[in-house]
Amino acid sequence: MSQWSGIGLVEVEGSAREQGRAQGVALRSEIGDNLRLVERVLKRLEADGHTAEYLRLLRDNERFVARHSPDTLEEIVGIAAGSGFAYDQILALNLPVYQVRQFQRLECTQILLRGQATRDGSTLLAKTRDLASGPFHQVLIRRVLPSGRWVVEANISGCVTWPGIGINSDGLALSSSGAWSKRQPVDWARISEGWLLANTSELLRHSTSVRSLRDNLAEHPRLTPVILTAADRESAAVFETTATTQQEIEVSGSHSVRTNHYLSAGLAALAPTEREYPSTHHRIGRATSLIESRLGDWDIPAMAELMSDHDGFPQDSLCRHAQREGESQSLYSVMVRVEDGSVVALLGNPCSTLPLGDRVAALPATGTSLPGAGAVHVISGCLKESATPSA
Repeated sequence: MSQWSGIGLVEVEGSAREQGRAQGVALRSEIGDNLRLVERVLKRLEADGHTAEYLRLLRDNERFVARHSPDTLEEIVGIAAGSGFAYDQILALNLPVYQVRQFQRLECTQILLRGQATRDGSTLLAKTRDLASGPFHQVLIRRVLPSGRWVVEANISGCVTWPGIGINSDGLALSSSGAWSKRQPVDWARISEGWLLANTSELLRHSTSVRSLRDNLAEHPRLTPVILTAADRESAAVFETTATTQQEIEVSGSHSVRTNHYLSAGLAALAPTEREYPSTHHRIGRATSLIESRLGDWDIPAMAELMSDHDGFPQDSLCRHAQREGESQSLYSVMVRVEDGSVVALLGNPCSTLPLGDRVAALPATGTSLPGAGAVHVISGCLKESATPSA
């Protein structure tokens, strides 16, 4: 059993290149491990004779980023310089052609609790990141933007383009999960026109509310489908998107759960059926049932227990455990509180961060006096590619 990560939080500021360099210096070891995982996937593409195609797609997507978001490439240059790895290696991590080309799902669960669902009426947004492409190290990045605003985001170490969850100084929280389906093939002819995966970091940097996110998302070029949950101090919504369209579902009630299939009438026909993809249907049903069994009693420690649930183990559970190559593994569970901007991160499988009693005692309850303003509380567990759930 190896320690999941030596570093759970990195704080960066300055220019895009300076922020990248700071991350590269701090996370050199973790980035190296992650690059070896990318190389493992690339070897599969090479064995199938796709190396030339892969390199062409990567360069075409790089040209899009250079036009659309040159600061992103500057930050990638900084990560390369700080970590000592080649620019092309860091680029491959950030523009995950390897991930999308292999159709390796980002199989995540998003949970929003607000109003009458929580003990004190606060708004909590949580996400478990599940990946099938390997045990990538994850990290919390707290970045101070040149304007003085800040963003806290959970991402793959060495990556700036696709954090799974985050919150900014305006009180906007945002999480994501993939909406993969054979009924939505990737249009590779558009590789030079959009982000391979929705760039939630860019959306958080430029949005100040659910309303402004809606407008920014409509102009956000992307190549793959994604489900986004957004909340601010006044409102909340789910955005179910394809590569070219979006459906907004207002969250008027006390809770919302999203996994990896559409629920809106306009897009449901594109979603995989329960027989085709049992995990996404089981996770949404299980989480919803548990939430509704104790409405009004939810806080951050209780959410940590929820994200550790093993009903449907190993692949249909909220806390997922890969038993063999190609299966999904939960790499973190992160919870954010909109009212004070605080973030609680369980790195690794949430069940393995600490023994259950100690883990819950260590987490701040809703309404306690975290410093706020983007304060981060990290509990780093241990990662095993094949694991048995903790008691």
